[in-house]
Amino acid sequence: VELAIKLQDLCKKYNVPFIVNDDIELALEIDADGVHVGQDDLGVDEIRKLMPDKIIGLSIKNKEEFQQSKVEYVDYVGVGPVFDTQSKDDAGGAIGYEGLKLMRKLLPQMPLVAIGGIQTQHIKDIIQTNIDGVSIISAISYAKNIEKTVREMNEQF
Repeated sequence: VELAIKLQDLCKKYNVPFIVNDDIELALEIDADGVHVGQDDLGVDEIRKLMPDKIIGLSIKNKEEFQQSKVEYVDYVGVGPVFDTQSKDDAGGAIGYEGLKLMRKLLPQMPLVAIGGIQTQHIKDIIQTNIDGVSIISAISYAKNIEKTVREMNEQF
């Protein structure tokens, strides 16, 4: 909770929404701007009842998960993993650029964020699939020079 509040304060300082990953109770406790959940978490319809005015994101990796998902309750979808990732053990197999294109066809109006194994050199190709954004962990957290890496990533947009 203490770390989440520190991060939330940093986000507020820079006018960035603070979205908690996979912890609905924590998001509620600190009044986060939203929560991002996976397929095995509480249903997004139930989360929407708990958080009617908050941002809700849902991870979807393929057509089968899409068909099982109640996307009408979410504000955006995290699509992936695009590439193999070390950040999440349960992420599953990589879907690649073709998986991103398929998800765009299935969700033409939904904001989509590519997730999983994304490096700086991938960003331009991801954006060309009509994906709205990227979520990056390892490429930043393991960078030798974080500021330089983030600047290089921003230049891709």
